[in-house]
Amino acid sequence: MVSIITGIVLFLFFFVNQKWIIVFWAFILLHNSLQLIIGWKGRKSDPIEWHKRLVLNGIAVIIMIGLICQALI
Repeated sequence: MVSIITGIVLFLFFFVNQKWIIVFWAFILLHNSLQLIIGWKGRKSDPIEWHKRLVLNGIAVIIMIGLICQALI
């Protein structure tokens, strides 16, 4: 799911007006950050799920921060 949303966001970034999409990116950034927080709380009970969530959502958070910074410039 994260990779599908990230792909859609990258498509929108390159082919749609970049100024109004920042709000959409902010919601995705918030969602992925909350997923990391939820994963952090359950990391001891399911460490494999925590590592998957850390990698996928961590990469998505980094991509969203970079896209927001680039769109604001």
